Amino acid sequence: MQKCKIIEKFIYYLFAINLIINLTMALSIKTIRSNPNLVIESQIKRSKNSEIVIQLLDLDFSTRKLAKQIDNLGKEKNIKQKEISIYYKSKNTDCVEAKILSEQIDELTQQIIDLQNSKVQIELLISTLISQIGNIVADNVPLNENIIIKTSQIHSNLPNQLNHNLLLEKIGGLIIKEGIYFEGHKGYFLKDIGIKLNQAIINYSLDFLKTHFYTLIQIPSFIQKEPNTYINPICGFHANETLGNSKLPKRYAGLNTSFKNTTGAYGKSFPKGQTTWNINSLYRFHEINTIEQYAITEDLLVQSNLLQDEMLKITEEFYKSLNIPYRVLNIMSGKIENSAIRKYQLECWFPSSSKFKELGSCSNTTDYFSRQLNIKCAEKRFVHVVNSTLCDCAKLMNCLLELGQKEDGIELPEVLSKYMDGSTFIPWVLNN
Repeated sequence: MQKCKIIEKFIYYLFAINLIINLTMALSIKTIRSNPNLVIESQIKRSKNSEIVIQLLDLDFSTRKLAKQIDNLGKEKNIKQKEISIYYKSKNTDCVEAKILSEQIDELTQQIIDLQNSKVQIELLISTLISQIGNIVADNVPLNENIIIKTSQIHSNLPNQLNHNLLLEKIGGLIIKEGIYFEGHKGYFLKDIGIKLNQAIINYSLDFLKTHFYTLIQIPSFIQKEPNTYINPICGFHANETLGNSKLPKRYAGLNTSFKNTTGAYGKSFPKGQTTWNINSLYRFHEINTIEQYAITEDLLVQSNLLQDEMLKITEEFYKSLNIPYRVLNIMSGKIENSAIRKYQLECWFPSSSKFKELGSCSNTTDYFSRQLNIKCAEKRFVHVVNSTLCDCAKLMNCLLELGQKEDGIELPEVLSKYMDGSTFIPWVLNN
């Protein structure tokens, strides 16, 4: 009975090791072990803790030392098991020699379990610490500030340029009063033309990506607890799969709904009858609808870099088709997510504030997510993943409203006409 419990405990620890490592080790411990200076340099570029790399190396050395001790004890145990098997075959297990061997085997088994327990505890700590290490920053990522790599021509503003939420009210597409009462601070309802315009943006975005050979996917809003919550849900589509190189790259696009805590008075409630927000903007909310691009390619940096450049070009073409002034930023190393080696950000022009604001981004995450989701290509190597937000639907609607403002209404880009009953002009419904 005691031996069965020991074996069950041993199996449990092995299972725990595999589960935790698969879920949290986005960066390979082999990478840190083989080139620690590169990882330290990358952490410094990110303005993140670089001493954690040295700590991980020490812990890794300890686990390998324990593994060797466990292996040696296992070999010694096997020898004694062969010796005692002779006594079992002769049915002479009651002799002194057999009893001594049996005690020695039990002692060795307990030593192995104790060492395995220590090894598991260290590996749990490694998996926790390694999740704090970012992907290796690419060479062409700026260190001190974002770099503008492209800017298109800016439209001239009207003398009395209105804010986008006021424009949406004037065309009869927004209800604030009931939204605040129902949802709280910055709550609102879209209605009539507001819903139609929002849906037109979604449909045009998806149709646009379809012409670039993307497979459209309806993305679930909620996922199980086990997957990493920072992973785009599309990533999980190929979890635990091995994809043949001939089937790569794979490109997917879809509408993603996410939920975030917003800055400011999130969740603040107001009495019924209040009709204004503290912040006069439809820019940041806790429910966000975005059009996402996601692609998988071979585990070659040259391939994923080319795919990132392709995604950025498609995103630029998208905003050009809508006649939106934009600029592209190469985001500095201290501001990019741990998953990315490089991130481009696309910002669009908002006339009411005379500022560029973020609407899309594009990141090369190499094998950071595929390690966690166990997505492999040929020869069991982890694939590279590139993801891009084509647009935030609400922010894009805001931008189009401001750019399209005329004396008597809103003029929309021609490409949206097929989604707006053949019309590109929305007249004012409210005069004030």
